[in-house]
Amino acid sequence: MGSGSGSGSGAGGGTAGGRRGDTTMTLRYHHKRETAEGVETVTWIAEMLDTPHAGEALLYDTFICTPAPGGTELVRTEGRRRFGVVGQLLAPLWDSFANWGMVHGMLGLSFGIADRAG
Repeated sequence: MGSGSGSGSGAGGGTAGGRRGDTTMTLRYHHKRETAEGVETVTWIAEMLDTPHAGEALLYDTFICTPAPGGTELVRTEGRRRFGVVGQLLAPLWDSFANWGMVHGMLGLSFGIADRAG
């Protein structure tokens, strides 16, 4: 998404709008939190609102916090939706660039989650 055109928040999460060329999209950001047998799972979801795929997830990040000796084991899983053949072909290249730029931020986030979970 290019430049943001609006944002908001509410009890169900926040929304953000953006424009890239002639295409606009509004996303709703929300999270789910579950705990079972001492394992806590937090999933952040960006859901498309005003597209033909409304109600479906565009991307998600799942953090699984498991007690471990001396602290907490943290496992992060991410998923992103691909559109069309070109999206499928360019996905590995795009992911390598996106992940390379987010290494420091994701490490900081992961350390913060593990510190609070332990």
